[in-house]
Amino acid sequence: MFLVLQTRQAFTPEQINEACYVDINSNKAVFDSLRNNPKVNYDGRCFAYKSKHALKDKNQLLILIRKFPEGIAVIDLKDAYPTVMEDLQALKAAGQIWLLSNFDSQEDIAYPNDPRVPIKVDDDLKLLFRGIELPRDMIDIEKVVQMDELVHKAKLYRTN
Repeated sequence: MFLVLQTRQAFTPEQINEACYVDINSNKAVFDSLRNNPKVNYDGRCFAYKSKHALKDKNQLLILIRKFPEGIAVIDLKDAYPTVMEDLQALKAAGQIWLLSNFDSQEDIAYPNDPRVPIKVDDDLKLLFRGIELPRDMIDIEKVVQMDELVHKAKLYRTN
């Protein structure tokens, strides 16, 4: 499987034996395991790697990410082609996508950055956002909301 994954080429059982010294034809368990692997395609003659998304380069990667405005898991893209992670970082650096962490699953998600409206976030705004301390207790949050309501009512009272 490693040989097929790394090279992304199709191999006959004989070629796998020459490269890895594993005789797939003589070992039915290994042959069946490889043939039934969801990541391997067996056409009756050769074994080839089967990625979730058939992508070849950075342009196809960007097109796929743009088809998922709600985001696509990076783990689903990792096996598309050998340099996909470098291309994801290049697309992020170019401002064409966002790579954000999903706190629920601890996985990165790739989101398209709308090419018609590229979003740029000022460094000062990032620092301000990260520096905001939120109340840890729900009672404190309720007090803040009630205070905001009182201030709003007071402003309305003054204008009337």
